[in-house]
Formats: sequence, structure tokens, C-alpha cells
Amino acid sequence: MNDGSKILAAFLAGAAVGTILGLLYAPAPGAETRQNLSEGARKISDKVRSKAEAGMNYVSSLKNKASDTISDLLREQEEGGAV
Repeated sequence: MNDGSKILAAFLAGAAVGTILGLLYAPAPGAETRQNLSEGARKISDKVRSKAEAGMNYVSSLKNKASDTISDLLREQEEGGAV
């Protein structure tokens, strides 16, 4: 895991803990607190899912670029060897 991923994971974990603690200490009835916790968890889950999808897309694009670069290098090598 690189430094950026670690920072993002720590930030999201901190946001989740802060949201949960804030809701637990807020003066609200139990049902409302549970609903707020559920909504907060859903929002965090959506953010994590979105970031994971963006990360997977980024990795996929890197894979495609690497594959294209390797193909180009092999093609150049084959053409250079045939001359």
C-alpha cells in the first residue's frame, strides 16, 4: 500500500469514527440515532466504493499503457531484427 492509499484509508477511518461518535453523543432518540448511523455508514460506504472504483480504473489504465508499451517495444525489436 503506498503512502497516498494509507493517508486515504486513515482519513476515511477517522471520518467514520468521528461520525459515529458524533451521532452517539448527540441528543437524539435511539431510532433517530440508528437511522443517522445507517445513513452515515451508507455515505462512507459509497465514498469508499467510489474511490475503489477510481483506483481500479487507474490501475486498469496503467496496465493497458504498459501492455501497449511492451507491444510497441517488441514490434520495434522484431522490425529491427528483420532488417
